[in-house]
Amino acid sequence: MRDDHITTVLFDIDNLTLEKKEKKCFILNDTTKDELWVEFEITNSSEVPSPIMTNGVLVAGPFCELMVGVDKFPHTEAIRNMVLNLKGAFKEDQVISNEDYPKFKKTLHFYINRNLETELFLTPESGMYSENFVQTETNQVDGANPKYEDIGSSIAFKPLPAKQQITVSLPLGLEKVDVELNTDDCVAKDLDVRLGFDISTEENNFLVQRRKVVSQALQRALKLTSPPEPSKVPVVAVVCSGGGSRAMTGTYGSLRGLQKLQLLDAVTYITGVSGSTWALSNLYGDPNWSKTDLVKIIESAKKEISKSTFSIFSLEQLRYYKEKMKEKEKEGHFVSLIDMWGLAIEYLIQGKNPMGTLSEMQKTLSEGQNPLPIFTAVNMKDGKTECTTEAEWCEFTPYEVGISKYGAFVPAQNFGSGYYLGHMVKKLPETRLSFLLGIWSNVFSLNLTKIWGLTTGIAPSWAPGTGGEASDSKDTANKEKSPGMSLISPVTETAKMLSGFMNSRPIISQMFNFLRGLQLHRDYNENSGFITGKGLGHKCY
Repeated sequence: MRDDHITTVLFDIDNLTLEKKEKKCFILNDTTKDELWVEFEITNSSEVPSPIMTNGVLVAGPFCELMVGVDKFPHTEAIRNMVLNLKGAFKEDQVISNEDYPKFKKTLHFYINRNLETELFLTPESGMYSENFVQTETNQVDGANPKYEDIGSSIAFKPLPAKQQITVSLPLGLEKVDVELNTDDCVAKDLDVRLGFDISTEENNFLVQRRKVVSQALQRALKLTSPPEPSKVPVVAVVCSGGGSRAMTGTYGSLRGLQKLQLLDAVTYITGVSGSTWALSNLYGDPNWSKTDLVKIIESAKKEISKSTFSIFSLEQLRYYKEKMKEKEKEGHFVSLIDMWGLAIEYLIQGKNPMGTLSEMQKTLSEGQNPLPIFTAVNMKDGKTECTTEAEWCEFTPYEVGISKYGAFVPAQNFGSGYYLGHMVKKLPETRLSFLLGIWSNVFSLNLTKIWGLTTGIAPSWAPGTGGEASDSKDTANKEKSPGMSLISPVTETAKMLSGFMNSRPIISQMFNFLRGLQLHRDYNENSGFITGKGLGHKCY
């Protein structure tokens, strides 16, 4: 028999006093005034405290490995593969096959925070199960609580101590699967995610070099008899806005103006978003760009940006985009429509000269010879497609990528790799700068939407108010459509080629979350480093 679930009561045990018994009364029903009296007592634990690392906003719990040994695999044609899902772990889903392991025990490795409750699900892989599944009652087995569903089984675990072994037998249809679980804390080491609100060591070293350059620049610009003390020079930042090719042009012009005034070397930081990142990405391909006459660089950029818009989505370029996106997918990265836009932007501003990586820009800062670039993008919650206060700014520099709101950063070369509880658990190759351009840019920009429509003959599905349809006919623009009538432009071969590859690809760019497994500190909102903005400014990306 199972107990009926009447209500759930949430109580903050932080209100209790250590080594003191306290009774609390909870009203379960406002109408009947049913009361539940509970006695609480908090005592000191004999268990060794778990290693906890925090910056006052985020908390990294104990990094533990859970080894799941599966024995007595059901040898049946109805069940060829099983899926083990460990809620909240890395990696959550793992598949085992009775064809690969017909006689030997199969051991799977998960990473977990053993201080949290979790649940292990055992189910046949989709479409590979029999109809003869049964549902049984809940039992208690070795501290674990098996729950049997119509398809497969699950076990709920309370927080696990280190070095514990549990063995259970789980039903899978009319068969049983023996599962052995062993927990073990991983060897203590520093986190791979930097938790802190100060700038990185690499950026500090850059500032030492850059202050010398700024000091000399101020002496020249202000015609001083001697350079100012480097430790006392001002920190000047140039902030560039977004807006596609217009923003790129404005960024080039502004930097050229500073160069003519002999003030470019007095700048310590340059930050950009959307179109201004196009200019910065191009400039930082040259380790000494700020010492070069920007007129030549601007002329080269002008030549590239003036080329035929049709060439961006030519069949040749689309094949190239497809090839590079498949390469990225094979490396283990997620692939989305944003990646294609990044490649298109790369071709738009640099032609067929491929860009390097973000971390390779470090050579442009090694002697403090250029300002430190900060590229920005917005991290949004799943399913969010509008400007909301929940969106968070993410910054990219040649040294680190992170969200300053939480004080969490990872090395630039490791952005996109898999992280869990602050530790890197899946190393992936660094992505090209062109793919980051897609993240930094506005995929809904009018420039690229127009180019797409002109090239393919159809408006993209993301274009607002079009519903994926397009018409260049001015005669019908202001006329009401007849009921049930739709106007569809002919689809070109270019559009046909691309639509098959991009089918089901997400529009929002997706990367492995380097904050995965980390929790908010209970007093996070009292930390001076935790600053939330009230919006995203005048534009949403």
